[in-house]
Amino acid sequence: MVTLVCPSQTELARWSAAENAGKFLVIPDVNVLEQMLRSPVMQASGEVVRVIIDGGADLDRFLYLVATLPDSFPGELLYIRSDGSGHLSTRELKTLRTVTTINEVAVEVYLRWHGLPARSRSSYPPEEALAPPAPALRPDKR
Repeated sequence: MVTLVCPSQTELARWSAAENAGKFLVIPDVNVLEQMLRSPVMQASGEVVRVIIDGGADLDRFLYLVATLPDSFPGELLYIRSDGSGHLSTRELKTLRTVTTINEVAVEVYLRWHGLPARSRSSYPPEEALAPPAPALRPDKR
């Protein structure tokens, strides 16, 4: 069983350092990754069980890939955003492919569950930077 990973340049070192464990294959070019997924040979082998795009393509490209994958691809696709959150595409029943938005903790759990290198928590932007600003308090005028 193979996991294909398409990392951004900033994430390439983390993935390449762990690639020697043999649990996944780093494909730094999203075009090559897409050709592999559409290849009849790869589809027939059934070896690819998951695809992770960790900044190696934009969200539109990921969604296009999900929408146009051959029906014969049964695996999961995970898109990781720069803030650590992501989008996970899985198969429901036998034919319906779904995309679910997941937070950075769920992405980390997913990666660790499958024995893949997760980003360190310190690499995420601080939570205050992600939260909308708090409304200004107005003094009570009585």
